[in-house]
Amino acid sequence: MTESRSEKIRAIGKETVVYSLSTIAGRFIGIFLIPIYTRIFSPEEYGVLDLVATVYSFVMLFLYMGLDSAMGRYYADAESGRDQRVTASTGLFFLIAVSVVVTGMATLLSSHISALIFGTTAHRYLILVALATIPFSLVASYAQKLFRWRFESVRFAVTSIASLVLQTGLSIYLVVFLRIGVMGVYLAALIAAVLFSFVNIWLTRSSFGFVFSAPRLKSLLAFGIPLIPLSLAHYIMTYSDRYFLMHFRGLSEIGLYAIGYKLASLIALLVAGFQMAWGPFVYSTYKDPEAKRMFNQIFDYVSVGVCTAIVVLSIFSWEILTVFTTQAYVEAYKVVPLIAASIAAYTFGGYLTIGIGIAKKNVHRAWAGAGAAVVNLVLNYFLIPHYGMVGAAVATIVSFAIMSVVLMYISERYYPVSYRFEAHILMYCAAGLLLFVVFRFFPHGLTLESLGLKTMMVLIFLMVPFVTRIIGFREIRYVWRLVRRDVHAGV
Repeated sequence: MTESRSEKIRAIGKETVVYSLSTIAGRFIGIFLIPIYTRIFSPEEYGVLDLVATVYSFVMLFLYMGLDSAMGRYYADAESGRDQRVTASTGLFFLIAVSVVVTGMATLLSSHISALIFGTTAHRYLILVALATIPFSLVASYAQKLFRWRFESVRFAVTSIASLVLQTGLSIYLVVFLRIGVMGVYLAALIAAVLFSFVNIWLTRSSFGFVFSAPRLKSLLAFGIPLIPLSLAHYIMTYSDRYFLMHFRGLSEIGLYAIGYKLASLIALLVAGFQMAWGPFVYSTYKDPEAKRMFNQIFDYVSVGVCTAIVVLSIFSWEILTVFTTQAYVEAYKVVPLIAASIAAYTFGGYLTIGIGIAKKNVHRAWAGAGAAVVNLVLNYFLIPHYGMVGAAVATIVSFAIMSVVLMYISERYYPVSYRFEAHILMYCAAGLLLFVVFRFFPHGLTLESLGLKTMMVLIFLMVPFVTRIIGFREIRYVWRLVRRDVHAGV
C-alpha cells in the first residue's frame, strides 16, 4: 500500500471518529432515555410520540428539497470564497422563506392533521409545536452541514453534542419533574432548535453574505429536487409502516416497534460518522489514480465492522431490552436484526453509489427510490395484518435492499469500482443463518448458560471475514499500526 493511500485512509478514519462522537452521544442519550420514557409512557403514549415524529420528518423532507446535498456539492466545486458564499447564502435564504410560509400554513391545518392521523383532534397542540420547530431545525441543520464541507469536524461534533445535551436535559425536566407528558419532549426540541439555529449561523457566518443568485438557486434546485423522490422513498420505507400498524394493530404495537427501531439504530454509531466524512472525501479524491482501490479497501473494513455489529446487537437484543425497558417492551427484540440490516443496506447503498453523485445524475436515485417505495407499501399492506411489526421490518429490509442493489448497478456504469461482492454476500448469508439459529433454537435469559452460548456464536462469526478472505491478519496489523500511530501522536 502506497504512503499516499495510507495517509488518505488514515485521514478519513480520523474524520469518521470525530463525526462519530456526535452520533455516539445521540445514540447514548437515546438509550439513556429509553428506561425513563418506557417507565413514564405506556406503549400507546410512546406510539403517539413516534407518530408525531413521522409528521415532523415528513414536512422536513419536502422543505429541505435536497438543498443541503446540493449546497455541499457546489460548495466543494467553488473556485473562490465569494462563490462559496453565493452558494451557501442563496440556499439559506430560499430555505428560510419556504419553510416559514409552508409551516405557517400547516399550523392552520393542525387539527385536521391530528384527526387524519389519530382519528381525533386531541393531539393538535403536539402537531403545532412540532411544526413550529421545523424552520429553526432546518436553519440549524443547514448551517451545521457547512461544518462538513469546511472540514470543521470538531465544531460539528461539539455543536451536535451541545444541542443534544440541552434538548435531553430539558426533556427530562419537563417530562419527569413537571409531568407534562409527551408535550415536554417536543417543547424541549423547539427550545434547542431555536437556540442552535442562531449558534450555528454565527459560527459559519464567514460562509454567508447578503447575496442571492437566481441562476445559482436554479442549479441548486436542479441538483436537489431529484433527491426529493428519493427522500420521499426513504420516508415511506422508514415511516409508512407506522400508519399501517396504526390501522391494523394500534398504537401499542407502534410503541413496541419504535423501541425495537431505536435499539437497532445503534448500528448508526458505526456508519453515521463515516457517512458524514465520506461525501467530502469522495469528491476530493475520486480523480486520484488509486482512488478506486482505496474505496474498495475502505468498503471491506466498513462492511465487516457493520455486519459484526449487527450480529452482536441482534444476538443480545432480548437481554438489552430486559435491562433497559419494562417487560411490556421486551418483545421488540424480534425486529432488531431486520431493522439493523435495513440501516446497513441503506448505508451501503450510499457507499456503493458514489458514481451517481460524481456524475451528478441524481435522477436515477429518484426513480429507483420510487420503485422501492412502491414495493415497501405493497409489502406493508400484505404483511402487517398477519405478522404485525415483524412484517413491517421485513418490508423495510426488502425495499432498502432492492433500492441499494439497483443504484449500485447504475453507479458502476458511471464510475466502476469493482467491489468484491461475492465475498461480502457470503458473509451476510453466514450472519443471517447464525441469527436464525440463535432466534429459533437458543434460550433467552440473563443466565450464564444463555449468555455463554450466545457469546460462542459471536466468536464463531468473527472467523467468517477471514474464511471469506475479506480481511486477513495483514489488514488487522495495518489498522492497528494506524491506531497506535494516532495515539502516540496525541490525536
